[in-house]
Amino acid sequence: MPDPTFVNYSHPSDQTDRLNRRIVASYIGTHYRNRSRPSARKAAKADELSPKGSPGGLTVEDARPPKGRTLSRSRSRNSSPGSSQASVGSLHPRSLGHDRHGYRSDPFSAYPIEFRDCIPAAVDYFLHYYGPAHLIRPEVLSAEAGAIALRQYFQYALQNSLMFEALVALAQANLTAHRWSDGPDKDALFHYSRSLQRLREVLSQQHGYAPDAILFTIIALMGVDFMMNDIVAFEMHLGGLRQIVALRGGVDQLGWPTILKPYLIGMESFWAYMAKNNTKELLHSIPSPSYLDLQHPYHRYPVAGLDELISPLPAGFRALALHYRLSVPVMTLVNRVVTSSRYINQVEGRFGAVSPGPPNAANMQETEYAVRLLACTDLTLVERSVCIGMLTSILDRTRTERFSPLYIQHMRYHAEELCLWQDMFEDRDRDLAEFYLWVAIDIAGTMMPPKIPFLPRDYKEDARFRLLMVVMQKYGHLGWTQALAILEKFIAEPRGVESWHNSWKLGVKHMDEMHP
Repeated sequence: MPDPTFVNYSHPSDQTDRLNRRIVASYIGTHYRNRSRPSARKAAKADELSPKGSPGGLTVEDARPPKGRTLSRSRSRNSSPGSSQASVGSLHPRSLGHDRHGYRSDPFSAYPIEFRDCIPAAVDYFLHYYGPAHLIRPEVLSAEAGAIALRQYFQYALQNSLMFEALVALAQANLTAHRWSDGPDKDALFHYSRSLQRLREVLSQQHGYAPDAILFTIIALMGVDFMMNDIVAFEMHLGGLRQIVALRGGVDQLGWPTILKPYLIGMESFWAYMAKNNTKELLHSIPSPSYLDLQHPYHRYPVAGLDELISPLPAGFRALALHYRLSVPVMTLVNRVVTSSRYINQVEGRFGAVSPGPPNAANMQETEYAVRLLACTDLTLVERSVCIGMLTSILDRTRTERFSPLYIQHMRYHAEELCLWQDMFEDRDRDLAEFYLWVAIDIAGTMMPPKIPFLPRDYKEDARFRLLMVVMQKYGHLGWTQALAILEKFIAEPRGVESWHNSWKLGVKHMDEMHP
């Protein structure tokens, strides 16, 4: 009997070819028609149930090809120049024959990299949370168009082993960051290292930088750099990213305009914010991008008038807008965070909270707008404080990036800023004083996130703790109910309230120790 090999029909006449028909008929007869004895199959299936929680109800053994036989995969016609050079290859003995995501055009093809047990969960996480929350930007894509773009993006990654490896490293790092204790996850480090090796090999080739997959790969590696607190690698990758974009003629000459261009602009916005707020550890050796203007926040959807911006704001922000003439960009940021809260306040379910809306990148969109504002030099102190509070609200309640030590460093930096400005927020101005209480407790709450029962030993040296004690000296005489009534004049949601309460109890405890 001929060896049952996958047959790729490239022409209609191939379907009537006698040899091809024999191969296909033999495979179908072996794997689909010989299914008598249903009771025996049922008993065998009961013995081979996959472990609880395995994706798709499949074990690795279920997905292995029959012993002594190999399955081949054909290269997609739409593969980019940087995609895998192997057009036919036998599957790795631990490769999954298929997954449950419906992204396979060939049901017998495998992941384009060596299978590891972490890959299905990482892919699942990317497709259902990380991808939508970073790629589907409401200002660029509708929900339907975003779902299509994400599907195309993942199919493109399946055609390029380098991009797929980096995608797995990024997803695995974000999926496991909340439980890192003695260093990054081993699987994330493995795929990160493999991605770097593959990237060096590809870039050593002539025009190896040409495929868009190279840019997607570098962006994914930068995401892992941030989670691992490796600011030097982050900056070096950004420098390489800029050179490749320049070689290709600028962001407008790249492919994937609804995903890649916003992603690149977002990375540059974030870097401008980091460079302004954390100058000690940066190399500052890379040139500024010539293809972007980051001096001012980007244009948002126009509004009919100030009434449309101010009326939806919570009472506390409405008072600030009316009495202190907040600029239109700052009011726009607050307005978008408030009116899009269904999408902004998304926390991945694995971390203990339920997302109130279908994931999209509204939170990332507003995060980038906030950091663009914080990188500006023409904000008033009140406006800058508002942007700090908005950034804290979005990041600490919605993004896995909050688990990065770099995020903690920036929160400490902003806490130091607010400590220096305490005299401006005096009790004689009630609106400013109440706002100062909100932004201070919001930042202090990042020390005590929900479900984290302990504080670091040196927490008293943390600028966030010092900021907490500054406001406790003014408001410590209030009960928690009274304090919460003030805080809810601004932006409040369940996860934030829990962090606030933890911070308030910590402040009361130390006030009692200071004044027994």
